[in-house]
Amino acid sequence: MNIDTPTLMNWITAALIATVFGALSALVAHYFQRQRDDVAWNREKEKMQRQTNNDLEKLHEEIRQELYKQRELVVRSEILPTLWKNLLNAISKVSVVTSAYRRDPDLNIWTDEAIRDFLKNSPLSDTHKKQLLEATDKTSFYRRTIYWYELDDARKDFGEFHNHWLYNKFYLGDELRARISEIDKYFSDWFIAVGVHHDYPAGTQRDLNQIDRSFHEKADLLMKEIEKLIQQDINS
Repeated sequence: MNIDTPTLMNWITAALIATVFGALSALVAHYFQRQRDDVAWNREKEKMQRQTNNDLEKLHEEIRQELYKQRELVVRSEILPTLWKNLLNAISKVSVVTSAYRRDPDLNIWTDEAIRDFLKNSPLSDTHKKQLLEATDKTSFYRRTIYWYELDDARKDFGEFHNHWLYNKFYLGDELRARISEIDKYFSDWFIAVGVHHDYPAGTQRDLNQIDRSFHEKADLLMKEIEKLIQQDINS
């Protein structure tokens, strides 16, 4: 078959056009398929991201709940019992100082040997023990001296209660925190009033007794409220 040149060129041109058109069609199809794949992938990524965010939020909530439980456990098992114990110790030591029924021994009728035996279990320093043995009125010297030892002992126990309260007050409920703050102030006011009375002794023993009574009247009422609130928190 004889094919003239124009016909051959037409065939070649048609083939080229078909090839180019086919290639373009394939590229266009590939482009749109890629676009569809990208959209599907983006949707899948968004779905995965939402699931991850939900899982993280759930994990954060679980951790928060666990930390809250642990904090409550520490408050009930450690902070509150220690706070109550320290408060009782402080009240007890102040009661020793303020007691109107204390019975100190009449050392004036004791022998020096008996006094030395008595002082073996006394908190008095060696200097004060020596001064006591040399004092004319041993009973009066002992009462004045032991008072300051007991007052200092009460101040130390109050300091332990006060510091523990300051370190942990933010773990307590509002009502309990308010009551503890109130009794903490009563202690501070009492120590200041007693110190002023002794540093500037213009008042009488009756005035000191009134200071002591006023403290106990207010503190005793608060102690009942505090005990009730602590029991509620521990058993909640």
